[in-house]
Amino acid sequence: MNIGIFWVYKNTVLGIPEDISQGFKGYNGLIDSNFDHVSIWENLELKKQFPELKNLEYEQIPRGRILFSIKQNNHIIYMDKTLFESNIKQKIAEFFDFNINQVIWKKDPITIPIRMN
Repeated sequence: MNIGIFWVYKNTVLGIPEDISQGFKGYNGLIDSNFDHVSIWENLELKKQFPELKNLEYEQIPRGRILFSIKQNNHIIYMDKTLFESNIKQKIAEFFDFNINQVIWKKDPITIPIRMN
């Protein structure tokens, strides 16, 4: 199972999956990814598939973050409200290799947990 960050552009998931075992335990029993949108966007190799992304900032493309709840034993996905469509949810689940029926989908951006050092 994976956690990570992603963007959805032209019906394509662009993301960085990370095995849950590699994530960090954060706030309220959530396992979060070590990746952040800002730094990954600058070096995202997947942007090569869409050259027009070179001139856009990371926040201009609908994005999300996938966490895992130890307490609830399922994924929690925070994502842009424009991504709440069945076909997009399915693509995200396939990209990150998790069961779409064991997910809590939440709207972003303000409620994404931050890393507690």
